[in-house]
Amino acid sequence: MNFERLHSFLIAAEELSFTQAARRLHLSQPAISQQVREIEDDLGVSLFERRGRSVILTPAGEKLRPLAVSILQQLRELRRNMEEFRGVPQGVLKIGAGDSVGIYLLPRVLGYFTQRHPDIRTSLQIGEFLGLLRGLKDGNIDLALIEEEPSAEQLQGLKKIRFIEDELVLIVSPAHEWAKRGTIKIEELGQAWFIARKSDSSIRGLIRNRLSEAGLDPNRLNVRFEFGNAEGIKRSVMAELGVGFVSKFSLMKEIAANYLVNIEVEGLKIKRTIWLVHSSRMGEGSHERAFCEELLAQKWLPPHHPDVRPEGD
Repeated sequence: MNFERLHSFLIAAEELSFTQAARRLHLSQPAISQQVREIEDDLGVSLFERRGRSVILTPAGEKLRPLAVSILQQLRELRRNMEEFRGVPQGVLKIGAGDSVGIYLLPRVLGYFTQRHPDIRTSLQIGEFLGLLRGLKDGNIDLALIEEEPSAEQLQGLKKIRFIEDELVLIVSPAHEWAKRGTIKIEELGQAWFIARKSDSSIRGLIRNRLSEAGLDPNRLNVRFEFGNAEGIKRSVMAELGVGFVSKFSLMKEIAANYLVNIEVEGLKIKRTIWLVHSSRMGEGSHERAFCEELLAQKWLPPHHPDVRPEGD
């Protein structure tokens, strides 16, 4: 079995489009079709049913998919184990993360980890939810910290662990009228200009859901600007352009320096779990396992930092 063809099959199975798979793999669409056809000829079964420009997996394709994931994961593990015999430098750990965790939390973790494991080199890739999952399955990332819980289907060949609890909090400028009060009623949110995440982001969706559950129509928020990260929201709020919700992990310096003020909203708590996702075949003694153990032990937290372990752990 040709492993490159197997990888192409998995990408096509995920995208359900040979054209999208070709774009993702930087190949031509006929090349993807040919690779899939060669697997089908080799196995003597049809893996896809063609429906115009899209495809769906046949029962045989559905059966092959998790097996292919397992085969390619074992191949990557085999190659890593054999590198030391080829004189390849050891210890490259590729980590992915969403922007709140990756920018504001992971640097401290990586600093602590590097001191304890100086022979393991690390790289960090900041990305969106679906891109991080693709990176894990493609082997471009070894493990990831993601800010949305993946479904069982998205987790094929992967494993998730509850890492920490985060909270999205309301921030205002010290000059804002709410800053002196510290607490507002939820209905007052409709009276301010908001600096928000992009409308299609998971964080924006979470905020909308929690507002609805608390009895406020999220469409009542007056969104003035949208940003793809917390930094844009914070700087706009500091410039007195509006108020906004951001992760508490992104606020330590600004709150301490009184550049921003955290406001409580009566009847509203926006909490979320950050998930650690990695290959389901993470080996004993591997760099991935060493990092996971240090990460979950939380010894990298600064003194007097509040406990951020998931509730119930």
